[in-house]
Order: sequence, then C-alpha cells, then structure tokens
Amino acid sequence: MRGEFESSTQSAIAGLMAWWSLAGVDAAVADEPRDWLRPLPRPVPPLAVAVPSASALPTTLDAFHAYLAQSPDITEARWPGRRVLPSGSPTPRLMVIVDVPDAGDGDSTALLQNDNRQLVDGMVRAIGIQSADVYFCSLGLVRPAGGTIDPVTLSPLVTRMRHHMALIAPKSVLILGDRTSRALAPSDGVSASRFLPLVNHDAGTVPGVATCHPGLMLHQPAAKAECWHMLQQLMESFAA
Repeated sequence: MRGEFESSTQSAIAGLMAWWSLAGVDAAVADEPRDWLRPLPRPVPPLAVAVPSASALPTTLDAFHAYLAQSPDITEARWPGRRVLPSGSPTPRLMVIVDVPDAGDGDSTALLQNDNRQLVDGMVRAIGIQSADVYFCSLGLVRPAGGTIDPVTLSPLVTRMRHHMALIAPKSVLILGDRTSRALAPSDGVSASRFLPLVNHDAGTVPGVATCHPGLMLHQPAAKAECWHMLQQLMESFAA
C-alpha cells in the first residue's frame, strides 16, 4: 500500500512538473531559494525632492535661462541626457508648454520633433499667431526614462514653471498633453474641463487652454476636432 501511495505521489509530481514545463516555467527564478509565503518587505520610499521657493530662483529671464542651462542643482541634473532649453520670443503672444522633450532622432535641441512640431506650428498659424510670437518650454528639460515624470519629482518642476510663466508674462498659454494639464491645473479627483479660462502663475493669471499632445493627435486624428474647439476658445480670449 505504501509503495502504491509513493508511486501515485511521484506520478502526480511528475505530471505537475510536466504541466509547468509546457507552460514555459522550466527554470528557477532566482539563484537563491525564496520563501514565497513570507510577506514581501515594505518598499523604501523615494528620496524627497527639495521644492525650491520662488524667491530662490533667478528673477530675470536671462539669469533664469542661464540657471536652467548650467545649474548642477536642478532636478534634471541627475537624469542622463541633454537639457532641451526653452526657445522662442521672450515677449510672446502664446506660451506653449509640454511635459518633457520628445524622444526621437531629430534635432536634439528641439522640444518638439519633426511631425509634432509641424502640427503645433500649423495649430498656431490657424489662430492667427506667427511662430516668431511663440515661446516653447517644458516642465522637465530632460526626457526621463520611460518618458514620464514621477509625482515626487513633478512638484519642484511645477513650482519652477509657475515662476517661469511669471517671468515670460505671455498673453496666453497652450498646455499640451494630459500630464502637463494635470500638473498645472490639478482637479483634486474631479474631471477637469479642457478649457482653462485662467492659468495660475507666480505673478497672477493668464488665459489658456489645454489639449492633447500633438503625438496623440497624429495617431488619433479624431482628437484634432477637440483641439480645434479648444483653439477657437483661445481665439475668443484674444478678442475679449
């Protein structure tokens, strides 16, 4: 009887191992054995990122640009990659803000690459603004791994952008992408309207709209209709 039980057990184990092998699980997952019933250790929280106060940031645009280009203390200094600096008119009718520079093999100093930039240039012309009257910038100067800024890192970048907007004092703001919109116009869990009558910055407010990132519009042409609706509202603010 005992021999039959052992034979049955061995057969069951062999069958189970064969099933796992067919499923592709045919090797150990680590060099050392692991107790899978022991609770996992708590993850170590990320290091806090110091949030600069507006008073600690340069108070002129030239000095601020130099700070972005050269400072070893900005958040992006610990990210691999080249800093993509703001560009355009220092006294713009329109300030265009994205979250991070585009990925791509084009101009490494361009915030928006190739088709994305062409689309935005066309959007700007459609509302009667010349490219020479636009200022382009991003929350993060370097594209992080995965292309997404984590929530802890985002806070100092938002503080810096509100100071940046105050220095530029644009006539209007175009915010591109959901991540950028949520960062500059948080909804506290409530679905926020795409139309932002006013965008806050350190020196007051400015009329602005938020719409899809151009990369999304290129892959989902239906999103262009919503974008055009937003741009029409922005044009109405010019006449107000």
